[in-house]
Amino acid sequence: MSSIILTIKSNRVYADLARFMDVAGNKRNGVRKLKAYLKSVECGAELAAVTVQRGTANPVAAAGTLTLTYASMQNNDTVTLAGVVLTGVTGTPSGPQFNIVTDGTVTAANLVVAINATAVINALVVATSAATVVTLTALQAGVCGNQYTLVSSRDPGVTPSAAKMAGGTGGALTTAITYSMGL
Repeated sequence: MSSIILTIKSNRVYADLARFMDVAGNKRNGVRKLKAYLKSVECGAELAAVTVQRGTANPVAAAGTLTLTYASMQNNDTVTLAGVVLTGVTGTPSGPQFNIVTDGTVTAANLVVAINATAVINALVVATSAATVVTLTALQAGVCGNQYTLVSSRDPGVTPSAAKMAGGTGGALTTAITYSMGL
């Protein structure tokens, strides 16, 4: 089995593009919506650049962890993921913040909620937690996720597994071909 990697760049904002995807997971409906979007690009109704590459059969997504030591965490400690700063607060969080409260397990769950709710980060990774460990997995399989940085302002408050996510393998094998339709 082999794969084709499509990268579509658009002048639309991310939320606008969601109408061309089936985020609920209906495969048939998702393919129909993508087909309709590509037809709009072909006809000139949508401006986009479509890049196509042949890829490996089974690329693997990069991953990383953040291990929380609750006793060492303090108000306004930060975690930076792929350049986006999330701040831990002991009060009510707003924006890219997470609540440091109760214990490490609850605080880890709060960090997961903040990561998955922050638009720039949630387009790159998905976060889950088990006890005091937050696991980050790149949404796009392949080596690109190996570039996502993991930084903490207070270690051992939050200890990243490494300076960057790791373990992503495979991905594009061929030189990209880009079809620019108005962009």
